[in-house]
Amino acid sequence: MSCTDSTSDGGPRIRCRRQGRERTPLRQRADEPPSPCRAAARHPRATGLPSRTKRGRDGEATAAERPLRAGTRQAGRNGVARAGFGPQAGPVTNDQARRRDGTDGGQETSAAGEELSLFADPRYAACYDAFFPWEDREDFHFYLPRVTAADAVLDVGCGTGMLLHHAREAGHAGRLVGLDPAPGMLERARRRTDVEWVRGDLRSVAWREEFDLVLMTGHAFQELVTDADLRAALRAVSAALAPGGSFAFETRNPALRGWERWDFEYSLAVPDPEGSGGTVRMAMQAEGPATPAPGGGTLVRAVTRLTGPAWPGLRTHRSAYRFLNAAELRGFLAEAGLEVAEQYGDFDGSPPDDSAPEIVTVARRA
Repeated sequence: MSCTDSTSDGGPRIRCRRQGRERTPLRQRADEPPSPCRAAARHPRATGLPSRTKRGRDGEATAAERPLRAGTRQAGRNGVARAGFGPQAGPVTNDQARRRDGTDGGQETSAAGEELSLFADPRYAACYDAFFPWEDREDFHFYLPRVTAADAVLDVGCGTGMLLHHAREAGHAGRLVGLDPAPGMLERARRRTDVEWVRGDLRSVAWREEFDLVLMTGHAFQELVTDADLRAALRAVSAALAPGGSFAFETRNPALRGWERWDFEYSLAVPDPEGSGGTVRMAMQAEGPATPAPGGGTLVRAVTRLTGPAWPGLRTHRSAYRFLNAAELRGFLAEAGLEVAEQYGDFDGSPPDDSAPEIVTVARRA
């Protein structure tokens, strides 16, 4: 769910609850190359990743260490681990990164011959919620009370729609709108018909003072890697807010340089949700050194590798994420007529500081 492309653009970008229930199989060891799934069967897809994880016995990641959105949204998908992915030269947008998605045998294409983004792939969307289930989503548990308290809500980069689905189940009777550019993710979201699902991004649609709450979860905000995309998105959000409305989102704290541990945190394996009996494996890691982002902040490029019964070989996805500190965020928000009303260092409501993993922000019109 990226903002310009929605959550469904990036790789793992999610953050999960560390007290998640035990699931099998456990995530494989970070130093163990993922093996391709052997079963030849059908399979849809998966997406997104959290941040911090805890290692269990013998270095295995426990089910509680799920990656955090964003997504991508973003950790990577895994498959056979291999070296040789050199750093990209110069700034890159997530549109450009998506055009480089592919498999061992080349690019996956649609029937029209267009390259298929990982997040547009229904096979990946089917696995997404298995990798990042509700009980592990720290961000969703933080945002849900705000969603249920607002009459009209826009979820930018809604992905499979899990948060809005739970809002309805919690009794929300007002207007819920999910926006995402990825058809594969929206196909899953549309299992509920009492929510408005819109395919697109903040560049292709516009609302005027219609929402009490606009959300970007799963670190989707970090997929706005250029100043132009970031400013355009914030202007669109500001315009969409009703008087007194709020914009809530989170970014990873750049002071912790968390991208240096993505290969450790974002290595996951789950049973194929399509019931083939095989295993779907995903891994993500930073690709090349972090570089200064034009306009401020840090730009991190990542590669996600994915294997499973639905893919004939290694599926890869490249993306870029921008890390901004609290002061830089305030500057961009102010340009769009927004000001910080609340800010936290994690989804438990702890105060922000240089040691906090997140910069969770609630902004309102100035």
